[in-house]
Amino acid sequence: LDKFVKTMSPISIALDILQGEKYMYLGYLLPTIIQLQKKYKNLLKNRMDYCKPLIFSIIEGIDKRFHTQLKDPFFIISSVSHPFFKTVWIDNQDHKSEALT
Repeated sequence: LDKFVKTMSPISIALDILQGEKYMYLGYLLPTIIQLQKKYKNLLKNRMDYCKPLIFSIIEGIDKRFHTQLKDPFFIISSVSHPFFKTVWIDNQDHKSEALT
């Protein structure tokens, strides 16, 4: 049960952030999704043997649902122009340069 809670915790936190009513902006979407993907990839490395099928399913579901938004210039610009995120959430230097142009 403890491993299940650790597995579902990141998605629960991401949902809380994205469902915010007062201080939620479109610029929060991509950084939250990218961070969620990173957390689940790290969970795979931490030998979560019992929950690996669940983690793989979550990663696949996130990729399937948000692959178009992750490449959409409108979403990228809204995240880059948010003063809190700017380009911190973009790992690849080429993608940073592309987002800023």
